[in-house]
Amino acid sequence: MFLTVWRDDRDLFLQEFIRLEGRGVFTEDCCELCHNKGEFRCIDCVAVQFLCGGCISRVHSFNPFHTLEKWTGSYFHRSSLREAGHVLQLGHHPSDQCTSPQWSTKTFTIVHINGVHLIDLAFCGCNHAGDHGTRVQQLLRRRLFPATSTDPQTACTFLLLKSAQLLSLQSKLSLYDYYLAIEQLTDATGTSNVNVRYKAFLRCLRMWRHIRMAKRGGRAYDPTGIPGTSPGELAVLCPACPIPSVNLPSNWRSVGKDLEYLYYQAFGIDTCFRFKRRQVSSYERDPELGPGFAYLVAWDSYSEYLRRFTNQQEMSTCSGLSALDHANSKFTRGYATTGIKGRDPSKRASGWYSALPQFFLPLIPTHRSTSHNPETKKIASYDIMCQWSINLRDRLKGIPLENAESLDDQIIARVVPKFHLAAHKEDCRISFSLNYEPGVGRSDMEGPERTWFGLQGGGSTKDQGPGYWSDAMDDKFGHWNWLKLVRLGTLLAKKYRNALTQSVTHTDEFTALCVDIPLETVDSWTNRILDWENDRSQPNPYFNPSSGPSELEIRRRLTLEEEKDEAASTVVNSINEVTETKYLLYGLELEDRQCKLNVLLASATSDLLPTSIVELRTTFRRRLLRFRQLQVQYQPETISLLAQLSPTGENPDCIHETPLLLPSSLPPGTLKECSKHLVSMENQLRVGQCRDSLVQLRTKLTAQARLLKHKYVHVRHQGPNTRSQSLLNRNMKKIQAISAKYRHAFTALQVLDPHDGSEWRSEFLELRTQDVRYFSEVELPNAPTQERAEELRARTLLNGGAMPEGNRTISWIWRGSLKDNSEDQGEEFRLEWSKAYARSARWNEEVLLLREEMRRVLEFLKWRSKGWLQKGDIELISPLSTCPFQLEGLRAYADRQAHIFGDLHNHFLGIWTGLELPWQHLSEPFYPTDLCLDAMELDGEDV
Repeated sequence: MFLTVWRDDRDLFLQEFIRLEGRGVFTEDCCELCHNKGEFRCIDCVAVQFLCGGCISRVHSFNPFHTLEKWTGSYFHRSSLREAGHVLQLGHHPSDQCTSPQWSTKTFTIVHINGVHLIDLAFCGCNHAGDHGTRVQQLLRRRLFPATSTDPQTACTFLLLKSAQLLSLQSKLSLYDYYLAIEQLTDATGTSNVNVRYKAFLRCLRMWRHIRMAKRGGRAYDPTGIPGTSPGELAVLCPACPIPSVNLPSNWRSVGKDLEYLYYQAFGIDTCFRFKRRQVSSYERDPELGPGFAYLVAWDSYSEYLRRFTNQQEMSTCSGLSALDHANSKFTRGYATTGIKGRDPSKRASGWYSALPQFFLPLIPTHRSTSHNPETKKIASYDIMCQWSINLRDRLKGIPLENAESLDDQIIARVVPKFHLAAHKEDCRISFSLNYEPGVGRSDMEGPERTWFGLQGGGSTKDQGPGYWSDAMDDKFGHWNWLKLVRLGTLLAKKYRNALTQSVTHTDEFTALCVDIPLETVDSWTNRILDWENDRSQPNPYFNPSSGPSELEIRRRLTLEEEKDEAASTVVNSINEVTETKYLLYGLELEDRQCKLNVLLASATSDLLPTSIVELRTTFRRRLLRFRQLQVQYQPETISLLAQLSPTGENPDCIHETPLLLPSSLPPGTLKECSKHLVSMENQLRVGQCRDSLVQLRTKLTAQARLLKHKYVHVRHQGPNTRSQSLLNRNMKKIQAISAKYRHAFTALQVLDPHDGSEWRSEFLELRTQDVRYFSEVELPNAPTQERAEELRARTLLNGGAMPEGNRTISWIWRGSLKDNSEDQGEEFRLEWSKAYARSARWNEEVLLLREEMRRVLEFLKWRSKGWLQKGDIELISPLSTCPFQLEGLRAYADRQAHIFGDLHNHFLGIWTGLELPWQHLSEPFYPTDLCLDAMELDGEDV
């Protein structure tokens, strides 16, 4: 709508753009301020002024990097403040002049966000030069980052570096393209010689990243400075992860076994082979600025360990592991790094703790406060866990770290991320599934994959030297971790609301499944699950090796059932021999035949009906005429309704649509005239009809599921496929007929016994189309064709389809299926009951885990805020510097960081208000200012 209106105003915009090409109201060549000859205007200032060189230089003493244009007499061409006579004086206030300026030996180059600028620059050389610092310090105090620390001739503005860093991290814009855009802002025609400062720009940005990371890590508050940084100290930590003495309760070690999972440490390992780096430069020529300071391990110790492994072939006993295929790939020539292997918390924050610049190694545990705490039990996730966990302890013994093999004892669960699990063998899909692992909640452990997605622009680093590459990757990991941290408030709230809903849904479903199961059976099945969770050598309750009846056996059963149906048909020889019960049974059987006839007619593909359908319709019409004779005797109230039908009998072509006029299908007024005994008998028969229909429906759905599995796994070529499809269609028609029979009976019950408190309402529900499915199937979207529907059904039966196991629900028709007389089906129901138990348990765990993680996040943020306040304590920072300005900066930055974490704490607490968290009444907004004021009063300082 807005663009539609704007389209009519386009010419107005165009005219104003053209107007700005001229001088506008400044038609006289006169300076607006001093009335000398005007020549210049600034295109970066909001105010449009036409000034002389001296005036525009003075006006821009606080904006020395604005771009000017000079009037030639007929048009404006690009100019600069240098041409207007402006000099950038460092070491003094912009409006002051130095009595003894030291000029830069060459024209100084400044790379700013609006272009590359050549300026005249003067350093301070007067008596106060010592207070103003060295040339590098003078530049930095004007927010100019020098490209070198000795005799700098080029500098980048802080604004430029901040913009370049954020754009490269967020939009994945390459630095080369970013710098080209800066050059084009300077001159888009290519006719002027723009000083190329691309390498200086890259160097400045690399140093900028390193300094900013050290600043945020608090290294300015340590007497050892940046060189004294410990491994991993500059990493952004996950506030939701358990950290003893930081965000865990004091009694976390003594908590009961049923709740100890709340304090498990989960981490995921993964490798991305997209982050390759070519064999460019060397660590000697291009060293790391922060070796091991954040996320990537230090190259020196890593390379020493790497030399112990040469020509190691990765072996796999499981199918579909592309990670190992990539590891053995021959396309590695010319690459110094073939990928990145890392690990992260893998639960909520999906942040990054440690990474390796190679893949061909087992995990190197790094001693960081959250990623490798020996006190916490751990859940390890890896997409090749079935291979990685083999002989893990022996491999850990070879790692040059103290007690590295203890990690094997701390790992109490080994799992495969949910998305990767489908590529494994069936025994792996059961043994390493998160759906059946107690204590993990609904975690999918796919955190590393989300990190790779967030770093997808990292492929642009493949031509960088080793040091630059390491520093750049540390910056990317840090940015990703910070984004995850600040979004935890919304993320955890969203997950918690969903977990509450799903927990109620799956708990109710599981409770409903248990209603019709004997208590001793429930106890037996529960104990089987608990035994397996405590001892994995016990039989797996989630695995059923039974394959069920074969296709031939199912075909034989279908044939026998059809013969029994035909033999059980009610035969009426004489009207005098028929009782009310036989009359009703005859009517219900006729209704059943009518349903089957409707299904067959609906599946007919042409107007020319098969002989079998014509014969069925003729038989149905003959039986209907006999039924009408009985109906006059037992339902005389229908005589008037029968008279309204065709006088010559029902139309043969529409015989399947003829109403039978049983008591349940009569209008309310006519039903009152019907025999109460007849109504009561039909009500009882309809209840039995619904119950039998559900049993038959479950049997047919079980057969259909096995036929689908058999077809999509074993059947190939046209002939076998045609026979298999014919059998599927035959069984599907029976399912449709049984479903129609149930719906007729259910509708009849609603008429015959409409009271809300009726007993049948607790057993029978309305049968929707999406309810007619096997218990391991999920609700399917509407498919355009029957073939597509069968394909989707087969896919869900084989691997769960697109519906996650934890969100799947069982159709209500399977409640009470344990009563069916089928031992094989009973075992399959036990298996599905076990999965429903696991779904309910995982969602209940998820609720408790999210509550605990939200509490830990708030405690972590308070801990970080208090830590920064402590860093800014005057007694601690006084020995670091004698300069009052430096001390003020140290304290100001510490207070600002403390308030950032305090604001995050209060922001998250506000988001979580209303979630009815059990500990919420104990949490209050956290204001670091109060602590600052208390500290000042204790120190005896005036407030």
